[in-house]
Amino acid sequence: MIASLGTHCFTAHLFKSLPFQRVKSPFDWLFSCPAMVTHVLSDNFNLLMDPSQQVTVPIERRPNPNFGLSDHPFYRRMGVPSAVFNHHDVVGDASDRKYLRDVVEQFRSMPRNVKKLFVLVTVWPADISVYRSIQKALEQYGDHSLLILDVLGPGESNLQKVVDEEAFELFRYVPHTDLIGIHFGDDRDFQMLREIVMTRIPEGTPLHDPSVEDDTPYLPVTASPAPNQ
Repeated sequence: MIASLGTHCFTAHLFKSLPFQRVKSPFDWLFSCPAMVTHVLSDNFNLLMDPSQQVTVPIERRPNPNFGLSDHPFYRRMGVPSAVFNHHDVVGDASDRKYLRDVVEQFRSMPRNVKKLFVLVTVWPADISVYRSIQKALEQYGDHSLLILDVLGPGESNLQKVVDEEAFELFRYVPHTDLIGIHFGDDRDFQMLREIVMTRIPEGTPLHDPSVEDDTPYLPVTASPAPNQ
């Protein structure tokens, strides 16, 4: 099983390029930061889903009428650089509220005894102590490993492994080009990160059914596993 921890849509975009089934995650479409990820996991998503903490962003304050739709002031104060619910109005749209509930429930219900890979890609790197807090918060999900990819500013391309442990790896990557939204200017950068994730997919992770549209629910987590890799 593979699941995104954000910190923005790039991680989900990368997962879509892989032939494996992923757990739908609320972090797929949120703007977050490592400190927010730690709090959300430790709090079991309760504050994230609290309607009293969610606000619709007025159209005149959005960068585009279709983006930055709703926000979560508590998490913005943690350093999230943009409206938390960028693509969804979880206040004013009933289908968006239901979608948030559904993906949170899927994330919460991951079986503890199935090996999971959690992946966090961020252009807002944090101190390693914050990443250790994420590692600690993930213990409630049972058998898993954590992969964090810090994407720094562009320059002479360089990949450095900062932490190399059985259940936790941290890389810092200097790409050839900036990561803007979900795209690099040079596809070599995308392929570098894709390869790192691809080689760490847990053995037996189910293959994604190409006949299932990407915006529909993924196959149940009990689906037949792929052959061992």
